[in-house]
Amino acid sequence: VVFPLLEPASAEAVADYPLDEGAAETLHLAMEEQAEIAVRYDSAGRVRFFATHDGRAIAEHTLPVPAGVTVTSHAQGLPSRGDVSLGLSDGSVLVTRHTYKVSFPGDRRLITPQLEFPLGDQPLPIDAAGQALERIAVQSSDRTTVAALTADQRLLLVILQKEESFLEESETLQRYEHALPNTAGQVRHLLVDPDQRSLYVATDTGTLAYYDIADPEAPRLVQQLGVVPPGTRLTGLRLLAGGISLLVSSSDGQIVQWFPVRDEANQPMLRRIRSFASEAAVTALAPEFARKGFLTANVRGGVDIYHTTAGKHILGVQVSDRPLRRLAVAPRANAFLAEDAAG
Repeated sequence: VVFPLLEPASAEAVADYPLDEGAAETLHLAMEEQAEIAVRYDSAGRVRFFATHDGRAIAEHTLPVPAGVTVTSHAQGLPSRGDVSLGLSDGSVLVTRHTYKVSFPGDRRLITPQLEFPLGDQPLPIDAAGQALERIAVQSSDRTTVAALTADQRLLLVILQKEESFLEESETLQRYEHALPNTAGQVRHLLVDPDQRSLYVATDTGTLAYYDIADPEAPRLVQQLGVVPPGTRLTGLRLLAGGISLLVSSSDGQIVQWFPVRDEANQPMLRRIRSFASEAAVTALAPEFARKGFLTANVRGGVDIYHTTAGKHILGVQVSDRPLRRLAVAPRANAFLAEDAAG
């Protein structure tokens, strides 16, 4: 279902359509700036661009995943850049980018979706042992950072950084590899901030480990704490626009904003800033691209819109009578796309 978010706070349904029959599980949904075209990544390694108003296919791609290798995890990078990475069963990662070219043939706007591979179309090896990557977090710009949890529960950090030689006037790509101590437990979520200075590792029971990874040679554990109420499960972990504040959702419907605040020793430590309440367990979090707002989807088929700075619930919309499992917000925050359990 696609909803434009109108002023004052209200929303109306634009379209409702099923996925293709027999479609593989949706891993990621996103929309381009005009909210006319969306993209869907699935667990079979396919990428499908489609029209948001009727679900019509515009372009389809099969990702260059090696024969006999399967997709085992995925991660979104910086939303405004369109980066989506896939963790593979052979211990490698494929980094993709969905972009959109706008042209005006005959004075009519034409949006052409494109799929790019910023690190090349060959997967990047992460685990030398070749274990499947069960969880990943990836950010890629001038430096690329990959955090990964392997099938045998090792926590890996790989950093690729361009380094210049002023004597030889050349540029090389330096690779740093670390096996981090996993003190948190069974990992459910990994996050790397867009500046690639912080790594967050969270468990199903809500233990969060905060690592400083600014120095590629010496990542360090800064803090470990509980971020959900006792007896509840952590259901979502996302970064707000700006990449500093954390949003944590739990099975009791709470969404809490955490922010790094410097302590007496001038060390950044995560502190609880404010909280919000949903009427049902949150299944997906979708921060806005530029403002300090975010959307949630829940098990009752509802979508709620919040503004963190104001500390307010802005709007609630009933989208489906089934639980929602995927949620995407448009770059201008004027539409959202939701997928329910029936697809």
